Amino acid sequence: MMKKLSIKERALLVGQGLSPASATPPGSSPAASQAAPAPVAGGPLLPMRERPATGPGSMVRFLEGESKVFKENEQLKKELQSAMPTRLIDSARVVESSWANRHPDSFKTVDFEQLKAEILNAGGNTQPIKVRPIPGSEPQRYEVVFGHRRHRACLELGLPVLAMVESVDDRTLFEEMERENRHRSDIRPYEQGVTYQRALKNGLYPSVRALADSLGLDATNVSRAVRIAEWPDAVLDAFPSRLDIQYRWVTPLHDALLSHRDQVIERAEQLAAQRQAGKGLAAAAVFAALSTVKPAMTPKVVERTLMGKHGSAKIVEDGGRLRAEFSKGALSADRIARLDEFIGRLLEE
Repeated sequence: MMKKLSIKERALLVGQGLSPASATPPGSSPAASQAAPAPVAGGPLLPMRERPATGPGSMVRFLEGESKVFKENEQLKKELQSAMPTRLIDSARVVESSWANRHPDSFKTVDFEQLKAEILNAGGNTQPIKVRPIPGSEPQRYEVVFGHRRHRACLELGLPVLAMVESVDDRTLFEEMERENRHRSDIRPYEQGVTYQRALKNGLYPSVRALADSLGLDATNVSRAVRIAEWPDAVLDAFPSRLDIQYRWVTPLHDALLSHRDQVIERAEQLAAQRQAGKGLAAAAVFAALSTVKPAMTPKVVERTLMGKHGSAKIVEDGGRLRAEFSKGALSADRIARLDEFIGRLLEE
C-alpha cells in the first residue's frame, strides 16, 4: 500500500515542479516509481500511451494538465497555511503595515461593528491574521501582513490576536495582502488605488503593467484605481467619504479634470463647504455635479517666456490648450526633430 504524502512532502514536490498526485511517495515500491512517467519541464505529466497524436489535441491535453496542477498547487497552499502554527499575540504589539490600504472610514462602518461583535462573542478572532516580526524590536513587535480589520477589532476590544508569524520581504507582504483583500467585498476602489500608488512610488514595481502582471490583474483596472488616488484632495473631499467613489465614475471625472481642472476643483470646494454646513449631497450627486462642470466662458490665459542661449520661447496656456512660440532661429532642423521626438514620448506616457 502506498504511503500518503504529508503536507510538507507534497509542498516540497510542488517546489520542484512535480505533481504530488503522480510523484512516488517515500517508502513506495520501486516498481511503482518506474511505472510513473518522467516529469516534463514546464508542463504536466503525460503517459506515453495517452499522448495525443495531433498538435491541437496535444495543446488541449497540456492546458488541461496545467489547470489540474494549478488547482492542486492552490489547494496545497491552503493546506500549508492552515498547517502553519498560530499563536496569541498582544494586539498592542502588532502595528499596521506600511502598505496598509484601509482608509480610516472603513473602521466606522456597520460591517466593522458586526465584525467586532463576532470576535467579542467568540472570545477572539477565530480566523488568524498574518504578521511578520519587526527585526530588532524589544520587546518583540510585529507588522500586519494581512488581517488589518481583525487586528483593529482585537485592539479596540483589548483582546490578544490570533496570528500566523512568518518573515517575508516587502514585495511578498504587499502581494499576500493584496490577494487576501481581493477576495473581500468591502475593499473599495479608493483603497485599492492608494495601495497600488504606494507600491509604485516605493519602487516595488517599475510600472502599472508590471504590477498588474505580477498580481494577475487587468492593467486598465489598476490604472483606473491609481487615478482615483491621484485626484486632488479637494475633489476627494467633496464626497461624503472617499470610500463612496465607484470605478464607473473614474473616466468621466478624470476627463473633466483634464479639460477644465480649475473649474472642477472650484466646484468641489463648494460642495465640500456645503457638506460641512450640513447640506452635503449624496456621492452619486457629487459625481454628477463634478463631471458635468462646464469650462468658463472666458478662460484664463497664462503666458510665460523662457530664455536660452539660442533664443527665446513664449508659452501660452489658453482655456486648457497650450502653445509655444519660438523666436526666429531658436530651433534648427535638428532641434525641431528632437522636440518632435520628446513630445511624442510625452504623449505616449
